[in-house]
Amino acid sequence: MSRLTTRTAKKAVVKDGEQNVTNIYEQNPIHHVAIQAVIDKLTDYEEAEEQGRLIILTCRPDDTVYNIIPDRNIISELVIRSVQIFKKGVFFEWVLVDGIHDNIFGFSETQLGKSVFLTRAEAESALREVQGSE
Repeated sequence: MSRLTTRTAKKAVVKDGEQNVTNIYEQNPIHHVAIQAVIDKLTDYEEAEEQGRLIILTCRPDDTVYNIIPDRNIISELVIRSVQIFKKGVFFEWVLVDGIHDNIFGFSETQLGKSVFLTRAEAESALREVQGSE
């Protein structure tokens, strides 16, 4: 996604194509401070993203996830205990709530949508699909 903002020597501004739009709030100066605060915050996020410091997590501690174990026809319910960020990816440590699990520690983000799901309905659908292909 291309940036929506840029930072000049004086302040962060919204871009419209290659031109800076500096008069957005000049039309309504009452909201000048609030609009500039939003632009500054968005600029901070965009800069963090460019520098590799912004990560959007698919789930967080205390979220519930569902792990399918096709060979046993089981869907286990687990709660995320911690999130660990490594150079090569994100690892979610979990705690078993119901069922069994084949990995005692947790899962990597690459397993989301394959063997670990954010909703029970997604897990049930994936389990039916795997069983139907066998």
